[in-house]
Amino acid sequence: MKRYRGYQKWRCAALWAALILAELMVAAAPAVTTAVLLIPALIKQRGRLAYGSEWILVTLIFCLMYRTVHELVCDRIFGEEA
Repeated sequence: MKRYRGYQKWRCAALWAALILAELMVAAAPAVTTAVLLIPALIKQRGRLAYGSEWILVTLIFCLMYRTVHELVCDRIFGEEA
């Protein structure tokens, strides 16, 4: 019986890890799209690579998307109203 409990714990940990990885991938998609579109345009405008507001914007988009996706997923899992 102890062996089964250990398996259940590992299975649960693996499922949570997969869920977090999926959330990260969903949040990364709009951030990468923004980076691909915005950074080359600003490099062309400036004439050089700079670490300015575009990187802050990409980071902000990633963080906001991750928070939104995570809240939706947790609300769905734990049965809370959005």
